Amino acid sequence: MTESGPVAAGEEGIGGQPAIPPVRKPDLNHRPA
Repeated sequence: MTESGPVAAGEEGIGGQPAIPPVRKPDLNHRPA
C-alpha cells in the first residue's frame, strides 16, 4: 500500500508508516524537520 501511490514517492517505507503529511506531523515521523 505504501508503494501504490504518490505518498510512496517521498516515503516508501523508511519509517514503516505511510506518511501522507510528511511535514505535518514530524513528531510522530522519523523526520526532524
